[in-house]
Amino acid sequence: MLALLLCTSAFAASKGSFSIDTAATISGHQLAPGDYQAKWDGTGPAVEVSILSNGKLVTTAPAHLVELSTPGSNNAVALKQHDDGSWTVKEIDFAGKKYELHFQGDPAASESMSQGDNN
Repeated sequence: MLALLLCTSAFAASKGSFSIDTAATISGHQLAPGDYQAKWDGTGPAVEVSILSNGKLVTTAPAHLVELSTPGSNNAVALKQHDDGSWTVKEIDFAGKKYELHFQGDPAASESMSQGDNN
């Protein structure tokens, strides 16, 4: 029974909410400003993240799940700005969680901006 419980929890889906204030791409898909939910299975480090808006799938993206030594203090999204002025999601942090998601990005990105809330 304990083995079944451990096996079930290892494959349980994880999720977290985030918001962005400016249009940004993730895995080549444009996200409009708004509220989103990230969901993934597994404990990483490589995970496939589903991005949902209002319960509907917007896109999926590969990411690295990074364990933290202390829980995040707020929900935040780190963005990278490209030379053409467009933005790419680089990282998502979750309040109270000991992990964050890192996304692959364009090495030509020139500037970063962090958006967060204190939830």
